[in-house]
Amino acid sequence: MGYTGAMIAFLHGYLLDGSGSNLWTRHILQALSNQQVPAHIVCQEPHPENFGFIKSAYSYESPNKSSTLFESSGGTITFHKPLLKGWLPVFLKDHYEEFGTVIPLTELSDEKIEEYIQHNVDILKPLVKSQGWHHLVANHTLLMPVIAQRLKKQTGVTYTVIPHGSALEYAVRRQERLKVLAASALRDAESIFTVSPEIASRLESLFPEEDFSQKVYRSAVGVDTSEFHCTNHSERETEIQSFLQILPKERGRKHQISFPNKFSMSELDRWLETQQDYSSKLPDESLEDFILDIDWENEKTLIFVGRIILAKGLQSVLLALPQIMKSVPHTRFLVVGHGPYREPAELLWKQLCQGNFDAIDTILDWGSPKEGESSQHYLDGARAFWSHIKESPGWGDYQRAAKHCKVDSVIFTGFLNHHQLAKLLPSIDVGVFPSIVPEAGPMVLLEAVASGCFPIGMNQAGIAANLDIISQSFPEATAHLMRVNSHSKKCIFDFMEKTPQCLVLPSQASQLRKVAEKNFDWKTVAAQLLTLLPRE
Repeated sequence: MGYTGAMIAFLHGYLLDGSGSNLWTRHILQALSNQQVPAHIVCQEPHPENFGFIKSAYSYESPNKSSTLFESSGGTITFHKPLLKGWLPVFLKDHYEEFGTVIPLTELSDEKIEEYIQHNVDILKPLVKSQGWHHLVANHTLLMPVIAQRLKKQTGVTYTVIPHGSALEYAVRRQERLKVLAASALRDAESIFTVSPEIASRLESLFPEEDFSQKVYRSAVGVDTSEFHCTNHSERETEIQSFLQILPKERGRKHQISFPNKFSMSELDRWLETQQDYSSKLPDESLEDFILDIDWENEKTLIFVGRIILAKGLQSVLLALPQIMKSVPHTRFLVVGHGPYREPAELLWKQLCQGNFDAIDTILDWGSPKEGESSQHYLDGARAFWSHIKESPGWGDYQRAAKHCKVDSVIFTGFLNHHQLAKLLPSIDVGVFPSIVPEAGPMVLLEAVASGCFPIGMNQAGIAANLDIISQSFPEATAHLMRVNSHSKKCIFDFMEKTPQCLVLPSQASQLRKVAEKNFDWKTVAAQLLTLLPRE
């Protein structure tokens, strides 16, 4: 007997690859398809043919002008792509393959926001009836829920909202007009599914005048445990060869970074303008050389995976590294990702290695110019730590520890996609999750755990919620090492103290893997989601 429940359409304004809500959507759809549950997805993915769970794909220039992208016999998901007019509204600036212009919501006029909403509504309204959609699942709190709200008023179709952290943090929190728009859409939703307790509490704090409590349900983030695996230490060299074999021929940064000799703000600005002219969503050209330089049998490995922006806290780990590398000298730190803070972070690390401590003050004050003024406060903890350590009795020890640092001990890989990361993580000892902004439910933490990579992260929000579950399977002395103080200054001291202990632990890989399989597999998350959605 086939599926007899309600026909669900997911409204997702972005892609099916990358991170965050993209991966949440992709894995939910994959899990539904694996269970032979039909559903629809509305998004801007440029390559729907790359996803086996999609059985057919269509694009729409207008309500009356559509094109068939492909039809196949596999999968259970139908893909719909409203063709936009050359620009895409986002929460944070990034590179999108099909869009020459991406504009943060906070920078869009009310008229441009309305243009985007109405264009989507015009295209999707006929599909509600023709495709038999019973219920919509709208990602984020903007702008898909607003589109769902309009469709409900015009067609009667009901909808659920799945809030994710980026819209709340980088749009709703920053502008009252966007908060009002989001509040209205949430108010009219039949239900709200939160992927972590932290998202539920963030909704309460952002919308104190609203009472959503009767329609908020707990969903989750997960991991496809079939895509990730553990490996024995003796097999790491073989694993790394497999990783190198799947790297693409096309590459991002093709030059070794050249560092400035002067450190005034204006000199740093000019230097930065010469460094970021490359495709950021690809691995670096020289990545193979750096990876092969690691002694995978004898060196310890540490990894950060994420968007390289101040809010993700990479600067905290870099400032902790001198003490970490003094305690565990043969340690390599891999920084996986892309973003506007990459080059400033590389510059910070270079000056630490050279003992050019006077330049650190300027670099921290300079911050990450490409991110704008609204993000510079994420450096407050790093600046406070730096001021404190220079005036403390431990300053001499910190300076001596920095002598253990070598520039090539930190490897910036460039961007790695989900498949490539799955081949790299099993060979990594420890994953660091230093996000200063509260994370709703970082999926990469669960992917690291499913790969046997020991996690250490900020004791807040979704990171803390996941660590609560993970730590239950370990002795207190081991579990204690997984958490660092969530204060952006104190966390640096905790990373200095606890990361070396994590690096020298006996392997916890098999136990971590069992925890992931039991608690976080996507098929469990998708099944739970279906029980909460309307049945007809």
